[in-house]
Amino acid sequence: MSSWGGEYDRRIKINYKRKKQIVQLRIYLHLLWLKSNIEQGNLDVNVDNTLTPRLNDEVGQALTCPPVSQAEDDIRRRVLNVVFWVESKDNFCCDSDLVHLLKRKEAKMSKYFCKKIISKIAVVGIAVFLGIMFSAHKDVDAGKKVKHVVDNVTKLKYADPVKDIHLYLCAFHIAKNNPGFEIEAHHYCSMRDLKIGKGDLHQCVIYDSKEAPAKLLGIEYIIGDETYQMLPHNEKIYWHPHAYEIVSGQLIVPDLYDMGDKALEGFLGSWGKTFHTWPDPDTNIPMGKPLLMWSAGADGQISKEMIDKRDKEFAISTDLLRERRKAYGYQIPDVDLPKSVGELGRQWTSEGLDMPQKLK
Repeated sequence: MSSWGGEYDRRIKINYKRKKQIVQLRIYLHLLWLKSNIEQGNLDVNVDNTLTPRLNDEVGQALTCPPVSQAEDDIRRRVLNVVFWVESKDNFCCDSDLVHLLKRKEAKMSKYFCKKIISKIAVVGIAVFLGIMFSAHKDVDAGKKVKHVVDNVTKLKYADPVKDIHLYLCAFHIAKNNPGFEIEAHHYCSMRDLKIGKGDLHQCVIYDSKEAPAKLLGIEYIIGDETYQMLPHNEKIYWHPHAYEIVSGQLIVPDLYDMGDKALEGFLGSWGKTFHTWPDPDTNIPMGKPLLMWSAGADGQISKEMIDKRDKEFAISTDLLRERRKAYGYQIPDVDLPKSVGELGRQWTSEGLDMPQKLK
């Protein structure tokens, strides 16, 4: 019992600095101990049906150990002299002053420990709340940004042409008169029926980024091979092929789970006519004449740095897409860069019959 009291003495000295608080808590602990022994029946029954606490063994040591102060000595004397009247097995009463003191100290200590627990819970709760709010704030900002763009379009009375945009493509463009100039191009496309021949016409607006605010670089029109073959020679010089971009994995459809592996197979024979009206995106405003753009036709015509940057942006691997698109059954096209603006584009080979070669 002495070790039990000593442990509490040690804790009291750590947690309570003032002597008055130490005395009050020591008194309270003795009262709690006495209450516990009453409930457990550790009492002597007298002839007149009164109960007194046993003063032998640990009980005597606890109640007769040297007092710390006069106040503690006084309360111990009251504990030793108290007489309890038994009303029933589970119901007893005692000196009203001691009962009052016991209840008051118990209430104070309960309140103190409740405050400590609540304060710790509050700290953890605030930390979690702030974390959630910070994360939610970013999500809300992103959501507001998207909603703002959507609302701007839907509020327009005559926005049907813009609302018709249904396809997002990402690829690379090079200048036909300067193949060393390359740029990542983000296409947002709509479609309309052709009035000549068969097939459809895709018309795309091209930006330098998929994030707003982006610079509007130019436009691209996309037609099928059958329509292309009907064009006059002096018109064909403006149209570039898409075969290499698709088979090599450089042309992607980010909104599709497979990056367009299946959907793009139908575009292998397509052609595009592209002009960048913002020739140099490093300038603050569009400067100079519109620039006729072209597509890569063989490996090495788009820099590895440009491809790696795009792969990181979309968390993809162009090399992996290239492997998957072997399912088309064709070898990678190998077409030289155009030597002049007046040279016609070729889809699969630089010389001879311009036809795809089957994989062996």
